[in-house]
Amino acid sequence: MLELVLTRQTFTDSDGVLQVTIGKTAVEYNPAFRLYLSSSLPLFTPGEGQCPLPFSKTCTISMEVSREGISDMLLADTLRLERPEFDGQLRSIERDVGLHRQQIDHAKVLLMAANSIPASTFPKIFTRKVQ
Repeated sequence: MLELVLTRQTFTDSDGVLQVTIGKTAVEYNPAFRLYLSSSLPLFTPGEGQCPLPFSKTCTISMEVSREGISDMLLADTLRLERPEFDGQLRSIERDVGLHRQQIDHAKVLLMAANSIPASTFPKIFTRKVQ
């Protein structure tokens, strides 16, 4: 039954209306129709009484997240809604961090070239204990 909808096996009735058969009933079909299914069951281990899903005809997205991930997303959404000024600051800080990482990488390359140090030994030379 689900496969007819997933494969979009439609037909036009005598009135020119696009339809799809679901079970024994023909229903009107909209080409913009999308079907989203959500399940807390693992999708790849069908058990007793479960039919295997036709994965070749679907797009499956794993939405597994940790509690920390959900907490981070909720915090970010809350900050974006309640304190929009922090969103601009966050983007600015992320941009600065990216630029600083580029500068550090460039400085490493220059130091290695100037001192003819092999790249594999570079991190060991500059590792020191922070007090």
